[in-house]
Order: sequence, then C-alpha cells, then structure tokens
Amino acid sequence: MTDRPAWLDRARDAAGRAPKDFFSRHRPAGVGHRESAVLMLVGPRPEHPGEQILVLTERAHGLRSHAGQIAFPGGRVDPTDDGPIAAALREAGRRSPSSRPASR
Repeated sequence: MTDRPAWLDRARDAAGRAPKDFFSRHRPAGVGHRESAVLMLVGPRPEHPGEQILVLTERAHGLRSHAGQIAFPGGRVDPTDDGPIAAALREAGRRSPSSRPASR
C-alpha cells in the first residue's frame, strides 16, 4: 500500500478550518439544487515511482452546462444510491467502466 501524500492531509485540514458556509456558498440560488458527490481518486504513478496521480475527467462538449470542463468524476446522488460515496463510485464507474474503483 502506498502512503497517503502529505498534500492530501494538508487539503483535508484546510477544508476542516473553512468557515461553516464556505462550501455551500456556491450552491445555485433558489429551489432545484440536487445533492451530488465526486470521487477524488489518488494513486501511485507506476511510470514515476514516488509520484502520485489524481484522476480527473473531461465533461462532454455537448452538455448544456459546464461543457468541456475538467472535473472530478461524480454526479447526482440518486434515490437508489446508498449515500454520496455510493453515488460517486457509481458515477465514476459510468465514465470509466474499465477502471471502476473498488469500494473501501
């Protein structure tokens, strides 16, 4: 097992110190926002021992919103999902079924 990179611990700690409304201030105004989840998949980079990679996806260019943007894999939490972790894994699997991560 590869050690967790130090920058990930720093990011976690910084997120924990953020003001209470920091992450919710970017929600769309009004009714209709949906619960969503993303997967932050970090792993070893085999061709460069000691380095880590972060998995990102490119959103389809034909979408109505955020077309072509680089994003974490993820999406909407569906009623059939067993919470946000299950939703992030499901959505990540939809975008790259050949490399679907194992849960926990």
